[in-house]
Amino acid sequence: MPSQLPSLRYSQPKRSASRLGVYANYPGAPAEAGRLVVPGEIIDVSPEGVPLIDLVGSPTSDAGNVLSGAESTADLCAALVG
Repeated sequence: MPSQLPSLRYSQPKRSASRLGVYANYPGAPAEAGRLVVPGEIIDVSPEGVPLIDLVGSPTSDAGNVLSGAESTADLCAALVG
């Protein structure tokens, strides 16, 4: 079954992490989706081989519909209330 979570990719030569996909999609609110690139460093690797990344700066690139944390939280609360 495909994951509904946005993917996180790490680019070793560029030292950045990218978040791609749908971040949130609540009834009655616009979907949050797009691409976000943030500088990062691999700090460890899980036993499954998944890199653990420390984000070390502000986003260097973003595209799509990305809401602020407050807007996203408000949309979630509104969807839960009904």
